[in-house]
Amino acid sequence: MFHAFLTYKNDTEKTIESVNKELFDIIVSGLKGERQGSIAQSYVIVGSQGSGKTSLLNRIASAVHKIKSCDYIPVLIDGKTLFSNDDIWRQCKGRTSNQRTILLVDNMNYYFNRVSQDLQYELRGILNTPGAPILIASSTEVLPAFSKYDSAFYDGLRVLYIKPVSNSTIKELIKGFVDYERYNHIMQYLPKTIRSVKMVKNIIGNSNDERSDIVALVDLMSDFYQNIYDSCLPKVQKILMALSEHENGLALLGLREKLLLTGAELSPYLNKMIAQGIIVKKSTTKKDGIYSIADPLFMQWIQSTSRSAAEYFSSCTLEESGLYAAEDVDLM
Repeated sequence: MFHAFLTYKNDTEKTIESVNKELFDIIVSGLKGERQGSIAQSYVIVGSQGSGKTSLLNRIASAVHKIKSCDYIPVLIDGKTLFSNDDIWRQCKGRTSNQRTILLVDNMNYYFNRVSQDLQYELRGILNTPGAPILIASSTEVLPAFSKYDSAFYDGLRVLYIKPVSNSTIKELIKGFVDYERYNHIMQYLPKTIRSVKMVKNIIGNSNDERSDIVALVDLMSDFYQNIYDSCLPKVQKILMALSEHENGLALLGLREKLLLTGAELSPYLNKMIAQGIIVKKSTTKKDGIYSIADPLFMQWIQSTSRSAAEYFSSCTLEESGLYAAEDVDLM
């Protein structure tokens, strides 16, 4: 979801890495106990986007070179590139026969969601042979592919969970670096993940003006929100525009009056938007409720784009704005 990173390094970076140190120690300790010809334990690290899964896999990849019990060679694979088992083995070329491969597969949920169960059983069978590659994967969620009884990897992966970053941990991460109140003000818009911590530190580290913090955050998220908005149907975009004008949300009657649509026309769109998590409904009575945009930062992005458009169109004529072609103006 978020792709901003620190442009500088300091002692706090080491502290951020230590957040998932417990999982790092569990996996590295397990690898130290393996032997060249053993049937190894496989792992899957489960955590939300931005929780530090990719960083953890990279740290493990760096650490395996120092393990003396086995001659390991790490192979880092992005699960988004996997559409078959052949895609895995193609990326393992180049190792020598006396080296044991560590398959570090990030976002393996893509593999599980794309590949047939037969191929998953095939992979499980290969991994369960003596001296086979050792799988250390990550996933954004616990999937039926490794939790359902009849699935190929049921009981075949040790599941390790990355916990959300607690408020006390966040205070430790930023101690002596930034003002906590300013930091906390930005973090209220973001999930409590390592990536969010880095993003907010980056914003504050590049600005001395706290008034511009949220503006900078909206700007960083602009492409992400633009993609969400562009993927919505026109009527959904219209509903979002209407809701963004009301900080406290709108009841169905207010939406009907503003959009000139009937309840029957609006309801299917509203229900789908709620199911997708785009909007939320706070019920006031059994029959009515207040609709609002679920992500307050998304609402600010819509407000900022609406203001930009309004400012542009108010500063030029209809012809200059490009709203009407010449023949349209003539018809009017």
